[in-house]
Amino acid sequence: MDIYNSTNGGAIALDTGTEIDGVWLSRHLNRLSPAERALLAYQLSEGSLRNPTRPQSAMMMRVSVSYVNTIAAATAEERVLLECGRLALSDLHNKHRRGPVNDANVERIVLKLGADRILRALDRITAPESELPLVAAD
Repeated sequence: MDIYNSTNGGAIALDTGTEIDGVWLSRHLNRLSPAERALLAYQLSEGSLRNPTRPQSAMMMRVSVSYVNTIAAATAEERVLLECGRLALSDLHNKHRRGPVNDANVERIVLKLGADRILRALDRITAPESELPLVAAD
């Protein structure tokens, strides 16, 4: 596609048979005038976008890029389960958060937060709910 052509004064050449590459589009979009972007939008609506980037695909489908990345990292079996509705996208996206906590994870957290902070939190959590005042017997 001739997006900049010195023979026609730099104007965009509208050719509906030409495919627009997604990587090219991401690199050149900010340099285009509103008229050129409108012409490209028309071409996109006619099906001329080839090889869109993940952010472009996510934007066009109105989903987050992180969801697209999650699906890209999923196994073929997970994608099949997702397609047939037996696996929720949020479960797939957050599966690293739902796994069991092992000793290595606990040690990493203690090192990050510090043992004193962890022990203070444990003291708060395990403290008696209410301290009843001691009353002398009659």
